[in-house]
Amino acid sequence: MGEGGGVISVANGTTSPLQEPECLFFWGKSAPEESGAVHGHSLLSHLLDVAAVARVLLERFVPPSALQEFGAEVLAALVGLHDYGKAIPGFQAKWPQGRARLESAGFSFRPPQVLKQDRHDLATAALLPREAHLAEALACILGGHHGYLVRLGERKHAAPNRESPEWRAARCALLRDYLAAQGLDASAVPDGEFLETRLDAALWLAGLVSVADWIGSNDAFFPYAGRPPLGPAYWQDAQERAARALQELGWRETVSLLRDEHAGTAALLSRMTGKALAPRPLQSAVEELLRGIAEPPLVLIEAPMGEGKTEAAFLAFLRLQRRFGLRGFYVGLPTQATGNAMFERAVRFLQAFADQHDVQLDIQLAHAGAELVESYQALRGVYGEPGEHVAAASWFAKPKRALLSPFGVGTVDQALYAVLHVKHHFVRLWGLARRVVILDEVHAYDVYTGGLIAHLLRWLKRMGCAVILLSATLPRAKRQELLAAWGVAENEESAYPRVLLAQGGRIASRTIIAREQAPIALCALSELLESIAETARNLTAEGGCIAVIVNTVDRAQTLYSMLEDTVGDAAEVLLYHARFPADERQAIEQKVLAHFGKECERPERAILIATQVAEQSLDVDFDAMITDLAPVDLVLQRAGRLHRHPRQRPEAHREPVLYVAGLAGESPPDLTATRWKYVYQPYILLRSWRQLRERPIVRLPDDIDSLVQAVYDAAPADEGAEVATVQDQDAAYGQYLAEMQEMRQRMHNVALDTDAPDLFAFIDIPQAREAGEGGLEVVTRLGEESLAVVPLWVSEAGWRERPDAPPFDPQRPLERDRARAVYARQLRVSRKALIEVLKAQARPPAFAESPYLRDLYPLILDDESKTMVGNLQVRLDPCLGLVYEKEET
Repeated sequence: MGEGGGVISVANGTTSPLQEPECLFFWGKSAPEESGAVHGHSLLSHLLDVAAVARVLLERFVPPSALQEFGAEVLAALVGLHDYGKAIPGFQAKWPQGRARLESAGFSFRPPQVLKQDRHDLATAALLPREAHLAEALACILGGHHGYLVRLGERKHAAPNRESPEWRAARCALLRDYLAAQGLDASAVPDGEFLETRLDAALWLAGLVSVADWIGSNDAFFPYAGRPPLGPAYWQDAQERAARALQELGWRETVSLLRDEHAGTAALLSRMTGKALAPRPLQSAVEELLRGIAEPPLVLIEAPMGEGKTEAAFLAFLRLQRRFGLRGFYVGLPTQATGNAMFERAVRFLQAFADQHDVQLDIQLAHAGAELVESYQALRGVYGEPGEHVAAASWFAKPKRALLSPFGVGTVDQALYAVLHVKHHFVRLWGLARRVVILDEVHAYDVYTGGLIAHLLRWLKRMGCAVILLSATLPRAKRQELLAAWGVAENEESAYPRVLLAQGGRIASRTIIAREQAPIALCALSELLESIAETARNLTAEGGCIAVIVNTVDRAQTLYSMLEDTVGDAAEVLLYHARFPADERQAIEQKVLAHFGKECERPERAILIATQVAEQSLDVDFDAMITDLAPVDLVLQRAGRLHRHPRQRPEAHREPVLYVAGLAGESPPDLTATRWKYVYQPYILLRSWRQLRERPIVRLPDDIDSLVQAVYDAAPADEGAEVATVQDQDAAYGQYLAEMQEMRQRMHNVALDTDAPDLFAFIDIPQAREAGEGGLEVVTRLGEESLAVVPLWVSEAGWRERPDAPPFDPQRPLERDRARAVYARQLRVSRKALIEVLKAQARPPAFAESPYLRDLYPLILDDESKTMVGNLQVRLDPCLGLVYEKEET
């Protein structure tokens, strides 16, 4: 960077001996007159503030090896140069007071075309290679702090055109004084050319730049007035302020939760659970495989429900964090409901170990509904309180910041955005770096999302992470895809249940002994709802808690109405699906856990009617179960909630029985009439139908792996099968192959490639937005388009989020508490006609100007709680949730 002694070249070929503080006229942050900072915040001050934050962050975060050659001092100085491009006429003209001050100092803002280049981020990328001799890749990283790294084409015309000479001379003085304040000169700063091909280092640095800028721009910590004079004293003050800012915001020093590396498994389990427990074989196998490893590994656990996979993952975290100095963990799950349940377990785990340390541990719940979770909000309330060992700092609560906290639980989608070309994707990746990432229920995703998970694994490995994958079982092809993403392949398949550990290009494995479970009898039922309702009534006649899991919300609502009308007071009937307002859905979830959880007061007779929301990670237990036909791995997942815990059961339900709707008859059910083909892949449903109907009994865990492999690895037709079934299956197989190929292609089109030849090829794909942000949106899951809406009752007095709530004026912004109350009533709709109508409506100020409501759409209801869209009636029923009904024409 430059030639000797910090002298910077200028445009006319001479050197700049500038000693006057012309560079101090550049403003970095404007300020209102009432702030007292009449000149705003100088650009030099802001650059030093951000560099100071980076310097303190580098005491908490270990950079990739490629960046360590810079040293923390130089790396921090580079970060501060992110806003160098603000020292151009086009940007400096944006604040009238700042422009006037520059003009009075002799800076020209003519000719007019010099003002056209006003993007300071692009100017940073264009000017730093010319004036500071940084490599183009490094300059484009520093200029990318607003969300996207700068592409080469964008920087071609980003530098000022025909600016007068004093601007460049002043920028050179700015650069000189900036480095001098930190005790550096230009010769100390390498050009960073290697970043063009070291993508992990490039994205890590990009994340550091954005986070340091966010914190360094907070005038509560870095005020514009009352600071020491610019120079070494200012730099020292900025570092002290940065340390205080990080402390107040919740950035704590990394602590190893495991103090004694020789602590035994039984002792750790006892501390974790509060009970004296002997390690299960699975947990012992994981502990054994972790001994003597040389690098953060990939651990893949495939075992039946109830074998202690989650506890094994937390044990592994303790060992891995202690061994490799990893920063924390993130647990990613398929749904918000499973995330909420895991959050409670993660908090208890942290509390069990946090009291050994003086520091308060921060944990965040990362999904769109986190604001509605009371336990999470309670932790927000105790942040900073003495004696509270676990809390949730509010600074991390914003979506793009949640992954920056050392500990987190949420949906897998939050992590997947790190490998999609969305704004600040590199911030998410930076937040995940050098952590233990635990992904639960990895069998639950289709080819598209599963492919994104494989891309995520590639990036996590490069960012120094350890990864733990949990599943009841995986199809062979999916397991091979995940292992290949880590750069390994199975030479020989271990028997199920199994634990695999990959490191150093090799795989070590253990087959474990799982607890024996009573054989589950399979009984075939018709798919007709009348048959399901009659069976459910009969099952509860002699007592017991029965689960009925169906594939669509419409079936669940209809079945609930049928049973509620006929069961009466003989049994309590509960309905649980995703089309309830969020606060009601959460209350139902808590009621489900209170009725059917591990330690609860179970009702004598009860029927839970639910959709797929009940099949994953909720620790619930039923005496008998009815399920719609589904892919075999999901049927087995549902069956894992049958006789899950030891308990006294009614005589009629001493032995577990699983009733499968759609198995009765000599041919498969009509997948169109049931609408199951719109939920699951028809070919996999047909394969599952064939395998399940041939088995009167399923033995867990013995049959899990063989059933899953038979469905997902089988040829499209079996010799001797019925002709009609073969034809249906062949047609479905062709459709299946086409759909899988389309999903893979769509995934490859959007995923950021770890093997891109260089940084500029890497970012040369469309810049997208996260779902709900507008523009070119990219998704983490395929499926029908949906919108988040809030049902509202409208009258002359105003709008109400509940029929009994006081009205509010939609034309006025809402107070925070009322906005949160409205936010809590959201739900998602997916009917195409309804979405088109809602998108065409303008959102009033109460929504558009609220940070809680700006991404939600009002769903206007009449006095009867309904609205019409063409011939579609949409009705919010207090018992059924949102109901779609077509009027006859």
